[in-house]
Parts: sequence; structure tokens; C-alpha cells
Amino acid sequence: MISIIFSLYACSKELVSQYTPYLKKLGLTYTQYIVMMVMWESVSITSRDLAAKGEAVKDEALKIPPCIASCVGLNEEEFKMLYILTYKALNNMENVKCKNK
Repeated sequence: MISIIFSLYACSKELVSQYTPYLKKLGLTYTQYIVMMVMWESVSITSRDLAAKGEAVKDEALKIPPCIASCVGLNEEEFKMLYILTYKALNNMENVKCKNK
């Protein structure tokens, strides 16, 4: 099996750096942006302050994913495959204990 640890780490780091200029305009860090994305997708989050900050930048922030997608250079099918495989790996790691632990 080819080790993908470094490539996944490097890809993640580069992806965050691609987001930075867009998020800087909104006054958000990448971590704050992720929280906002979860908040917009889940109605159950009730923090008033977070909701007010989030609603103030929502329209502009939702324009960012297509910009980033164009930088990544994958077609729609490749993005779907990447999504599926990434979440499969994540779920496997969360649900399976490594034998060497």
C-alpha cells in the first residue's frame, strides 16, 4: 500500500491556505468557517451570537467553495469519489481499533 499520510496532510494544509484569502475578507479563520458551515447545515445549533455572526457572512462565505473547487481541478465525479473515500477512511479509523494500540 502506498503511504498517503503525507499527501493527505500536505493537501489539507494547501487547501486551508487556499481558503485563507477569501476568509480574511470575512474576518474568519478556517476553523471559524468550518463551524459556520456546520451551523448553516444544522438548525439545532442555538448560540445567538454565533448565529448572528454567521448570518452576517453567510452569503459571501457560500461563494467560497466553488472558487476553491476550481483551484483543486477535479471534476464532479472525482470530487464525489474523493468525498466518499475520505469519509470511508475517517469512519473506518473512528470505528476500528488498530491492533498495535
